[in-house]
Amino acid sequence: MDRGSGLQTEDAVTTGLKFPKPPKREAKPRRPMKRSWIKRKRPRRLSRNLGDPAYMAFVRTLPCAVKAGCSADCEGPIHAHHAVTRARGGKDDTCIPLCNRHHMQWHDANGVFAGMTRFERFAWSVAAIEATQRTYRESK
Repeated sequence: MDRGSGLQTEDAVTTGLKFPKPPKREAKPRRPMKRSWIKRKRPRRLSRNLGDPAYMAFVRTLPCAVKAGCSADCEGPIHAHHAVTRARGGKDDTCIPLCNRHHMQWHDANGVFAGMTRFERFAWSVAAIEATQRTYRESK
């Protein structure tokens, strides 16, 4: 075969490649990784003292916070709604009273809360938290 003729070796013609494949190497057995350098984190404890059962019971005795602002029809028992979720560091003192209907509407963002943006809902909940806490302080 000539170098410049562009002919391929017989082995390469049968495989369809210009150059033959290199021979396969034997795989060396792997050793397990050392994991002593990984520092494990301690599990997060969920039993933090964030609860205030007296405040929660008081919130459940109040009328619905939505009804105070407009003439909306309330339905069902009063829920102590966590306006600041516990996952975001909210405590029980950020609860507001919402009836069953308005509590579901809050989470679904419909009904009374349908036209509100996220910022408007946040501002409404801050005002409701302040009003509820003021009522709680006055009752003591």
